[in-house]
Amino acid sequence: MDTRRKVLIGALVLHRLENDPDLQVAGGLARWLKFELPRFLVRDADKELFADLLAKPPAFANTHQGDMER
Repeated sequence: MDTRRKVLIGALVLHRLENDPDLQVAGGLARWLKFELPRFLVRDADKELFADLLAKPPAFANTHQGDMER
């Protein structure tokens, strides 16, 4: 059951990133993931799985680094 929950939440996150026209949701989510994923992923193979997401520029031009540390 735990694996299924992880897969479903991951599917929701990826769906929002790819399809949500509301930049407040998808843009903020992409910005948060770009900040958190490099610290969370420890295996090189896992990092490679998200290379496309991590390579994308931030969704907002006026991103403040301090906002991510809250």
